[in-house]
Amino acid sequence: MKKNKKVIIFTLILVLLLPISNIYANEESIVPSTPVLTPDITDQTDKAVTVTISNWDTADTKEYKIDNGSWQEYTGPVILTSNATIYARGTTPLGTVSDIASLKITNIRRLLSKTEVSGQASLTVKIVIYDINNNVVGCGSGFIVSSDGLVATNYHIIDMAPRIEVITTNNETYAVTGVSAYDKKLDLAVLKLENAKNLPTVILGDSDSLQLGDDIVAIGYPLGLPITVSFGNVSSLNIPGTLYRTGQKDIQITAPISSGSSGGPLINMYGDVVGINYSYIENAQNINYSIPVNELKPMLASASIKKLPDIVKKVYPSMNYAQLEKYIFFNYPDKKSGDYTFSFTNIVIIDSGNQPDVVGVYLDLNSSKYAEILLAELEGNKKEVEKWIDEIYSKVKAIDPHKDIYVHVALYWSFYTRPQGYTNQEAYYNPNTKMWEIYKVKLKYGYKNNKPDITWYK
Repeated sequence: MKKNKKVIIFTLILVLLLPISNIYANEESIVPSTPVLTPDITDQTDKAVTVTISNWDTADTKEYKIDNGSWQEYTGPVILTSNATIYARGTTPLGTVSDIASLKITNIRRLLSKTEVSGQASLTVKIVIYDINNNVVGCGSGFIVSSDGLVATNYHIIDMAPRIEVITTNNETYAVTGVSAYDKKLDLAVLKLENAKNLPTVILGDSDSLQLGDDIVAIGYPLGLPITVSFGNVSSLNIPGTLYRTGQKDIQITAPISSGSSGGPLINMYGDVVGINYSYIENAQNINYSIPVNELKPMLASASIKKLPDIVKKVYPSMNYAQLEKYIFFNYPDKKSGDYTFSFTNIVIIDSGNQPDVVGVYLDLNSSKYAEILLAELEGNKKEVEKWIDEIYSKVKAIDPHKDIYVHVALYWSFYTRPQGYTNQEAYYNPNTKMWEIYKVKLKYGYKNNKPDITWYK
């Protein structure tokens, strides 16, 4: 009897244990699904990326880690504020682990140091304007927006220009074959360089994301000097445009801008171009203006290239006096007479205040070093000078055919102290240059009753 009892007990135990071992065998055979990591593109910015992890259906424990950090429980979307690799895994109660999924994030932008942002200067170019005789008559700035040679700048820099060259920071010179796009009202232009390829380019940011107080950097070639990097901040947004941009909205900045800096990039501390610098207020501290870069972006889609002479020809019939001044300056820059060349230092075209039907064209000849020679050349070559001035007269007359046009040729000197022997009308103190300037009219040229009306003055 005792032997049989032992057998029965053994059998019962065996029967009871078999189902339990089968349960655990089935549990261990269940492997959690591999998690899926998805960056939320709709919530993605330069500063952060939100990553959602899904496909946890068979996992009891949901975990993630960033780079070589510790595993931690996943409770919802993970926000990454710097570039990293994020890993995810699921685990059963008995410790069975899923395959580890990973996602590498590389497009988060970090704030750069001032030195790093200054490196964008290498993508800023000098724009050199030549007159019809290949004399340098102006300089500006721009920046490279495509590897095949598109350069963004201000329209007022290239307006009426017969020829343009672009010089990079490593002293490579490119001829400008034409203009891809331009908008006078926005004061923007996109130049096309000849034989350009594989050029490094800027990153265009979002000017709408700018906030008051943001740190910014202005880069350019002030007064044609070597490239300059200036730091400041955004002092105002959406302010009424000045000068060339009446009716538009500008960014006001504290970073200095000077003549020659126009067309250069305004850069945020992520290294992105957020504006195109174009203007400043003289005799005011830290009041400078930049064009929102978002106004430039639609212009980059243009595929046609317009030649510089074609743009001038299109604009000429309706150009204003400011454009006409530049046109004359570029296309009638000087006149050779004997061994001397007459060169303009200034051209002003204005309606006469007391004679509304009269337009005065004032051409200043810089004679500070060559006064005696210049006077002798003018006196000895009057017919040549008159022929030269008649060409200019005709160009102005074509713009305003119903007005009387008079061209005045004046000699110009500048002195640190007021010179003797000149009337108050001839001597003028310029507070900007802090110099006494002398304008002495030598020739008045026009027509009266369809006949030349010419007066030479002593």
